[in-house]
Amino acid sequence: MELDWVALGIGFVIAAVVGILSIKLVSWLVKKDRYKIFGVYTAVLGAVCVAAGLWEHITGNTLHSLIMG
Repeated sequence: MELDWVALGIGFVIAAVVGILSIKLVSWLVKKDRYKIFGVYTAVLGAVCVAAGLWEHITGNTLHSLIMG
């Protein structure tokens, strides 16, 4: 199996940046007592994940096949 090291490196950097920004956002929300915003974000993200899992279970297709055609 051949790896594309450039794509792997770019993905690693993007994942690290998004992870750091996410941690900073959650830290800011906790410091400012904005739990309601965090709760709504978590509920929406959870609903999207459950819907994706149900769609894959019911249809037997992956989301990747839906997106990529």
